[in-house]
Amino acid sequence: MWMSFKIVLVCLINWLLLFDYAHKSMVKCSGDEERLIKKLFKGYNKLIRPVRNATDAIEITMDLVLLQLINVYEKEQIMKTNVWLNLRWRDFQLEWSTKDHKVGSFRVHNERVWTPDIVLFNNADGNYEASFKPNVVVYGDVDDNSTNILWIPPAIYKSSCTIDVKYFPFDEQVCEMRFGSWTFDAQQVIIKREKPMVNLEDYLPSGTWDIISVPVEEAHSKDTNRMELVYHFRIRRKTLFYTVNLIIPTVLISFLSIFVFYLPTDEGEKMTLCISILLALVVFLLLVSKILPPTSMVIPLISKYLIFTLMMNIVTILNTVIIINWNYRTPRTHNMPKWVRSVFIEFFPKILFMKRPNLHNEAQITRLKPHNLAEYGSFSLDEKFGAKNPFTSSDQIKTSPRPKQQQHVHLDKVYLEKKKSNKNRFVLQTSSENESLVNKVGAFQRAAKDRNQFRERQNFDFDATTSDDERPIEFTPDILDAADKITYITNHIKSENDYEEIRDDWKYVALVIDRLQLYIFFLVNLIGTAVILFDAPYIFQFVDQQKILKELIENNKFK
Repeated sequence: MWMSFKIVLVCLINWLLLFDYAHKSMVKCSGDEERLIKKLFKGYNKLIRPVRNATDAIEITMDLVLLQLINVYEKEQIMKTNVWLNLRWRDFQLEWSTKDHKVGSFRVHNERVWTPDIVLFNNADGNYEASFKPNVVVYGDVDDNSTNILWIPPAIYKSSCTIDVKYFPFDEQVCEMRFGSWTFDAQQVIIKREKPMVNLEDYLPSGTWDIISVPVEEAHSKDTNRMELVYHFRIRRKTLFYTVNLIIPTVLISFLSIFVFYLPTDEGEKMTLCISILLALVVFLLLVSKILPPTSMVIPLISKYLIFTLMMNIVTILNTVIIINWNYRTPRTHNMPKWVRSVFIEFFPKILFMKRPNLHNEAQITRLKPHNLAEYGSFSLDEKFGAKNPFTSSDQIKTSPRPKQQQHVHLDKVYLEKKKSNKNRFVLQTSSENESLVNKVGAFQRAAKDRNQFRERQNFDFDATTSDDERPIEFTPDILDAADKITYITNHIKSENDYEEIRDDWKYVALVIDRLQLYIFFLVNLIGTAVILFDAPYIFQFVDQQKILKELIENNKFK
């Protein structure tokens, strides 16, 4: 029991001795730093430039560390960045030897020492200097060519940037950040670059822009006698977002307008599709106008393509109006010129590989045969009434049995009844057949007239003993009236056939123009799309951002 107590007591004494030693060492170190700071800042004036002679200029070495390219606002023409300003200079009043004071460096508040008034000249939001000002680090053991003050204020800058929208969205921009002293000229403060490029070791890649190069230039303005550091940010836009959301829909809409010419004119949907496409293009134009700055220097590439597509759609609407007008023309309103028939019915269909269906093909139309004319309301009068040759002599006239009373049928009544019962299956004769029927009816009328004259001239008298079956047929007024009606119906059918044929010709002309415009607009859209979009110099260039950053960092280290 006593031995355990002695062990615990010895351990406690050792811990107390160790703590006391450590405390004395810390007090000693803090004391050295405190004495050094009191010595250095005794009589120190932070308002005076830290130079030995008033005519000497103090050199400020600056290195810009880019952390993030936040955004580029095209409409406001502003580039927003997150950076660190790595500033170094030499203050002869704050120099000491580490051998004498045992202190290598110390931190002090920035308001206790002289700091350069480095600002961003092309600032766009009114905040010209760093918003947060950290402590200043002071180093000892300084030789003639080194600095002993380090100050790294972080800042988020909004710098003005002239946006060139000529090739948007396949564009590349060059933005600048101009740093310099606000109050001191080149005779008092000289600003030098620490590295030839922006420091990208801590850079976080952007999802919108790729960094191509970031060189820095030392500029001396003779007008204001100021030294400036100009950082050039050459950045290229990542095109995937705009390609998917803007370019591809616009191209598809452009080629969709071509298929207006493939729609049937009689359906009445041509103008609906044209107007719908026109409204979609107007929406895209409004969207682009909200993204890009209202500059009048150049027309953006995407705006050129939208205007081209809009003009093509307007021309499509005009052509559609003409096509619809020609499609509904009739012989009662328009006569088809010979050149229209030659060009659009005979010439262009051969070039466009269009073959018009043969309307007179026996496989496509049912021809009316002599044995079924009576079924459709007309029949061969020669075969029914023996009028095969109206100019034969009396010896050659063949007699036929007198038709019975129930066989005398009124022709117009038969025609109306047959037309009603066969309304859905009645097929019109061709023009040649109608002419043949007209000739037959005319021949029948002439035969009746010649027979009456022949009977009067020969004083032909039927024998009373002749039976009714042996007497020739008598042409009653009802039959002659029926023949006149057949002639009228035949002429009417022929007129309708001619009307339908001419109207179909106009429809075919409209179809040929539709097909011709389809090919023309497809070629024009294809060529216009290629010429406008492929005019961008960086459209096919792929940027490997990680590879470029690695190369820039390596080159910046060696230089």
